[in-house]
Amino acid sequence: MKNIIQVKLADFASHEKGIKRLEWRCVSSFLQDKQRGYEAITQRKPGEGLIWFSLKGFDYLNPDGLLWVLLIGEELTGKGYYLSLELPIEKNNVEYLEECGFLEIAREYFSFLNIFEFGKIKLQRSRGKNVLLAKIEKNTLEGFLARFEQIELRGEILEWLGHPKHDQQRFEYMFPFYNLIKEIAYNIVQHSSYKKDEGKGYFIISPFSPDWVRLCMGDAGQGFLNSLKAKGLEGKLKKLRWELKNDFDAIKTALAYKYIVGDISGGGLFAVVKLASQLRGVIKVRSVRGEATLKLTNGILVDDEETFRYIDTKTIGGVVKSDFPGVQFIIDLKRRTKDGARNIHY
Repeated sequence: MKNIIQVKLADFASHEKGIKRLEWRCVSSFLQDKQRGYEAITQRKPGEGLIWFSLKGFDYLNPDGLLWVLLIGEELTGKGYYLSLELPIEKNNVEYLEECGFLEIAREYFSFLNIFEFGKIKLQRSRGKNVLLAKIEKNTLEGFLARFEQIELRGEILEWLGHPKHDQQRFEYMFPFYNLIKEIAYNIVQHSSYKKDEGKGYFIISPFSPDWVRLCMGDAGQGFLNSLKAKGLEGKLKKLRWELKNDFDAIKTALAYKYIVGDISGGGLFAVVKLASQLRGVIKVRSVRGEATLKLTNGILVDDEETFRYIDTKTIGGVVKSDFPGVQFIIDLKRRTKDGARNIHY
């Protein structure tokens, strides 16, 4: 039909060993494709017809890919576009979307084209499944953290990371892991919106292979650069010979912010870097046109000066061709091997 734009997201997926995944790289390709992707959609006036997204054709639905679908849905709906979502044809994939709570949140932005093909599919999350997905905003933040703490204290997520119930070492990971989640969640609510404490975003954590657990958080807010420029950091940045010219610089500045302003007593993303180093994680961040990766696999960062220099010298990335509002995180955690080592490779 003339007034329908169909977007088959699987067309943007890479072909690794013939397998198509809904993941970060797939969505990056969609954002950068000016002929068929995000920019082509936004060149069209809102309210003129329907944008038909399809999840058919994927072999795997990675947690970071689901996060991106929600963010795109929120952003386009907020601009006045009408969206529909065609679900995968594989019933196990649809059941996964139901169990993790994706369908419950996604229906705020999409109509589901083929939901009735699968019989009695509920639009509420199931219980007891090894995935946690939640929408985070001011009025749900404390409830989200309480729920997550309960799951964490029950040890379910630590078991995903390779710590069985009777492993004493698991407690070394419990509190850094919870605090890492708390810091990023608070940052989303407090800073992602132009209005303080009015931000909102999404969180999902799930084992997505036998060896990896992936934690994703993201929002479609103002991004790091706009947020930091409003803080008047020019003088302090100049003393440190630190640049804030583009979105990649803004990611590094946000990670090091507590050190730059001389306040490392609290949390913030500076604390997230330290906590991730305890968990031997790999952080990937995107903000508008900036993309960065920071590997934290070589030892625990305790000293503040060392952490600052590590962020400065080890954060790799740059400015990408496409832009999308807000900030998105991936933190990959390698499941512990039988001998206790983590040996993460990315």
